[in-house]
Formats: sequence, structure tokens, C-alpha cells
Amino acid sequence: AHPPLLINYFMSDYRIVVADRSSDCVSTIVVDPVYQTADVGFKNNDTIYRYVNVPTVECFRLIHHDDISLGKWVNKVCKRPDVRCIKQYFDY
Repeated sequence: AHPPLLINYFMSDYRIVVADRSSDCVSTIVVDPVYQTADVGFKNNDTIYRYVNVPTVECFRLIHHDDISLGKWVNKVCKRPDVRCIKQYFDY
């Protein structure tokens, strides 16, 4: 039997910046697969939107697949009924 896989709970931050992808509306997404968040910055807007309860598998899919459009990812993942926008930042 293999030992259980443990997550390092002392890790305070596992945010990964995803930028420079094809999108007409989204400039940057910062995903945190551990805390299941996505901070989304839209083009021509200084506001960052924090989404919570983002599925971990979707965070990793965005990180590892360079061909995913940021806008399409936001519409598919962040608009799910179980994902909520909880905060807006005007400066990151």
C-alpha cells in the first residue's frame, strides 16, 4: 500500500499567473488550485475579480494547456452556479 498523498498545509500561496493567451476580453488570470480561487483581470478595466470554489482540476487544466482561451475559460468555469465572485480589487 502507498502512503496517502498529503498537501502541504503550511503553503500559504500557490498562485500561478496565466497571461498572454488569446482573449479579446481577459488580460490575466491568477489561479490558486490549493485554495480554489481565480483572480480575473479584464482588458480596459482596472478591476480584478476574485472567484471562489473554482474546481482544482480546471485550475490545473488552464495552467497546463496553453491553447485554452482565457475568455472561454472564464465563461465555462467562473460562470458555473457553484463558483462565486466574492471580491473586487482596484489594485492588485
